[in-house]
Amino acid sequence: MRWVLYIIGLMFLAGCASEQGHVKQSADVQGYKNIAVIKFDSPDPIVGYKMTDKITVRFAGKGFNVLERSKLKKLINEEALVRSGLSEPDKAALRSSGINALVFGSVDKYECEPQKAWVWTDFAPAQIRKNDCRAAMSVRMVDINSGEVLWEAKKSHDENAEDMTAQTVLGIVLAWIEEKIPAIQQ
Repeated sequence: MRWVLYIIGLMFLAGCASEQGHVKQSADVQGYKNIAVIKFDSPDPIVGYKMTDKITVRFAGKGFNVLERSKLKKLINEEALVRSGLSEPDKAALRSSGINALVFGSVDKYECEPQKAWVWTDFAPAQIRKNDCRAAMSVRMVDINSGEVLWEAKKSHDENAEDMTAQTVLGIVLAWIEEKIPAIQQ
């Protein structure tokens, strides 16, 4: 009997999810209404672009004025910015467009590993395939003049289930971060 309870306990744990999240707001973001969102770094560039677009829409929905990406590309070189930081000419160009904060982000994990698991069906054990999927993302808003981090959110989520995908897990992470974005008071 103990053996059966042990197996049932393991089966329950195999379908569990784990997650961690952190939000830090070190300054009042009300004075930072005009922002630009920099392309997110990601192991998969397409995922990075998608997360950049989704976060851009969410910040705009929270009352921020977000500089259109095509205009941002004309002002600064994003690739150089990511590699070496914000130069004085970049700061001046952003200030001339009224931008006082940048939003950076990264998709730190985005992966799935197939696994086999034993389950109890019709009074006999059976083997099923599950996916152990992980995703992690961080987003931060930075003052372009001082470099001070005004707001940041980090979230990771792991889930092991049948038909689980990395995209689903990343969606869970993104939804949590989107909820934490501060709103601009009108």
